[in-house]
Amino acid sequence: MLANIDQKINQAQGDASKELVVTSIEKSSLSVKIGSKSFYVRESDTGRKFYWNGLKFVDLTNDPGIRACNTLRVAANVADAETVVIGARTYEFDRAADGVVSGNIAVKGHADDTPGNAIAALVDAINSDPISEVTAIKISANEMFVYHKVPGNKTAPTTETLLGANNGWAAATLLNGREPGSQSYSVIRRVPTAVEVALGVMHFYFDFPPTLADIRVVATATPGVPLAWDGAVAITGNRLTIDNTGSVDWATTNTIVLTVAK
Repeated sequence: MLANIDQKINQAQGDASKELVVTSIEKSSLSVKIGSKSFYVRESDTGRKFYWNGLKFVDLTNDPGIRACNTLRVAANVADAETVVIGARTYEFDRAADGVVSGNIAVKGHADDTPGNAIAALVDAINSDPISEVTAIKISANEMFVYHKVPGNKTAPTTETLLGANNGWAAATLLNGREPGSQSYSVIRRVPTAVEVALGVMHFYFDFPPTLADIRVVATATPGVPLAWDGAVAITGNRLTIDNTGSVDWATTNTIVLTVAK
């Protein structure tokens, strides 16, 4: 049984799209070497999902993390020998089929150098590269989207030598990634009391200092209709305060929908 589990772990570590499915009892007895490759585990009897980050298992039930990503715009034709770089991998256009610089990955097979065909060939080269950090998607004839194969704050550099007008990456690195299990959040729905309306202030207290707050005020009778509330928000330690100092106030006929995260 142990050998079978080890084999399944190795398979999951070799393919980021796969997950190891075990019972909660089997999950509790897993022994994974520190520093080994990341992989996903799902408990078949509880539905809980975990991520091995190389050091420990992180519970993804509430926070699966975010994949770092970037977008490449190709507005003008590419040319032979131009390159696109993602992390340590360099992809070189080779429509002339005369070879690429040693160590580069050839991008070929496109009928012409127009953006749509060039992007299709580039996507194929990236997704066929077993060492690539990312998965690529052709979004449109002028747009390629890439995302990292595992969640986390992955900031692989993204550069290019595309000389065509307006060709280039949206950012110099992959961006917006977040480690799994690194964010706590709370969602509160509450109707203001008469005293709070009289004071023009509502207070909320959390187990963490909020760094992100999304506040919506809706009519309780029609909760899909937002109110154009424009009061102020203040965060003091773990306490978040909203007030009615704007031109549109909340009242006892409204519901406050508050989402906060750290």
